[in-house]
Amino acid sequence: MKEFVKKLCSDNNGNPSSMRVVFLFFGLTFSAVLVTVYGAVSLYNKEVSEVPAGVVAILGTLLVGKSIQKGVEVYGETKGGAGNNSLDIDPSKQ
Repeated sequence: MKEFVKKLCSDNNGNPSSMRVVFLFFGLTFSAVLVTVYGAVSLYNKEVSEVPAGVVAILGTLLVGKSIQKGVEVYGETKGGAGNNSLDIDPSKQ
């Protein structure tokens, strides 16, 4: 379990990634709070409640942002990227 969490919080080079730690913390916290509140409201109303669209949008934004970051990392490695995943935006090369 410890190795899994260590890999989850590291980039492709094995270096610690603060972005991944923050995502993991807020993603898990947000999901836990969402499930708890959803369950409590459903029990209180004695019917299954809908999750508001804004809440789903926030969770979706977190997941899509992380997926895009991973895609940029993989693209940088397969195309001989600089290792720091920076994009070359030199206007003289356009």
